[in-house]
Amino acid sequence: MKVKLLPSLKEKKRYIAFNLSSEGKIAKKDIINSVNNSCKRFMGELSYGEAGVRVIDKLVEGNKGVVRVNSKYVDITKTSLMLIKKINNQRVLFKNVKVSGILNKVK
Repeated sequence: MKVKLLPSLKEKKRYIAFNLSSEGKIAKKDIINSVNNSCKRFMGELSYGEAGVRVIDKLVEGNKGVVRVNSKYVDITKTSLMLIKKINNQRVLFKNVKVSGILNKVK
């Protein structure tokens, strides 16, 4: 028997679009790892787990990407993204472009 979850009990998620400025080309895997490590370092492991930070790897292309997060942790996640200064000894600058509740609006 399958039990459906009520909509009021589901996690409300937000999508954060970011833009990355760097000196050279950075691999997709390195961007995803640096976002996860920065969020974990800034929030701590407990808040990181509650926030449900997830980089949508299908949408990480070149210097753009999208992060999915719980709606209560949007500001903390945006701050942790802005704290990323280097990836593989290359200086980078993260800019949070847009926040939305619908993935199509962020694309």
